[in-house]
Amino acid sequence: MTRSAKTRKGNAPTAKLVRDLVTAGHILYYAGWCERIDGHVSARCPGEYAILLPRHYHVDGRCLKDLRADDIMRMELGVPPNGSDDPVDEYHLHTEIYRARPDVQSVAHSRPFYATALSTTTGHLLPLTRHAAVFGGTVPVFNNGGKLSIRTADEGRRIAESLGQGWAVLIRGLGVVTAGRTIEEATIRLGFLEDACRFQLVAGQLGPLNPLNPAELEEFTLRYRPETMFHGAWRYYERLLAKGSHHA
Repeated sequence: MTRSAKTRKGNAPTAKLVRDLVTAGHILYYAGWCERIDGHVSARCPGEYAILLPRHYHVDGRCLKDLRADDIMRMELGVPPNGSDDPVDEYHLHTEIYRARPDVQSVAHSRPFYATALSTTTGHLLPLTRHAAVFGGTVPVFNNGGKLSIRTADEGRRIAESLGQGWAVLIRGLGVVTAGRTIEEATIRLGFLEDACRFQLVAGQLGPLNPLNPAELEEFTLRYRPETMFHGAWRYYERLLAKGSHHA
């Protein structure tokens, strides 16, 4: 069973989630963390076996910068969509991660340029900067056998398995999936991954790469709180959007 999130507008927590999902979509677009029209962020409904995620709004030529509150729908986990409530095509990657990871409250997926490029190589993300270090040693790469879309529950389950207890996975040729305890965490984590991949590409043109060693990574985890970094970046982009300034 699926239904519009707007039927639950009297529920304050749900209303805030809808607003944050719209903001997340706008951030992905204006920060350049998506490929044209593609990308979607979802959230778990508090106290329910259901999630909020965008409808298949791309069909009329709109993209993430056009995302509105009435584009967000509610979908029960474990129940196939039907009727006019048509979720984004790759909803399985969202639902299967939520089913596998009760601690995950939000999932983000898009095809940012540099991270997607890295996913098509035999290379891996290296901990070169703070934005890369939040992922620990590296990020797994899921190979979907050359299929450039996620359209089945089985594919979604295998992505969830690749994610494991981590918070990010690259999908070969198909971009990035990140998870978080909040919408802002999943969204900004995706952006950090894209920034880290871009930095790694540029650094590699200048000379041999010199990633953080295990002791330096441990020092990073003791000194920095990733959730504080995520929140600060989210507020930065919120202010840009509020001012109508879209230059990230």
